[in-house]
Amino acid sequence: KRSEALLLKYPNSKQILKMLVDLYFKSFLPEKAVNTIRELRRIKKISTEEAINYLKEALDLYPRTIDIAFYLAQIYIEQASYSDSIQCLEEICFQNENIDNDIVKVLQDILKKEPVQFAALLMLNNIFYQRKEFNRSLEYAEIIIENNHINDELELRIRTVLQFDN
Repeated sequence: KRSEALLLKYPNSKQILKMLVDLYFKSFLPEKAVNTIRELRRIKKISTEEAINYLKEALDLYPRTIDIAFYLAQIYIEQASYSDSIQCLEEICFQNENIDNDIVKVLQDILKKEPVQFAALLMLNNIFYQRKEFNRSLEYAEIIIENNHINDELELRIRTVLQFDN
């Protein structure tokens, strides 16, 4: 409460905002910490690299916190570090089955910027396959094949989908 009062008194203080981030993490309030990091970046009080470091530390402490992983993934997309972004998404995808739609949106954002990003295509193919949305799964499989990224697992999946289709 005191730190938040200080923040109201000195809203642009980098030191107070950083202190709040640490306090929120130590108080098991990762969502508030992420919002504070977001604010620090917005007012340009911390660099992107500092934000990434904070968020990586936070993911180590709170590996199941979706807000942290999504914000980190978004920063990586801004930096055109698509593989790092996808790695964040894969980790939370395997831990939280009910966030597919959010992950699909982020992956599609990646594909808007890099249309043949193999990991994003493969992840989307897998998500739609697991949902039994085989036509959508095949759409992504076709893009993968067109760009010569086919592997044994994908080939088997395509054969399975085609069997369902007939």
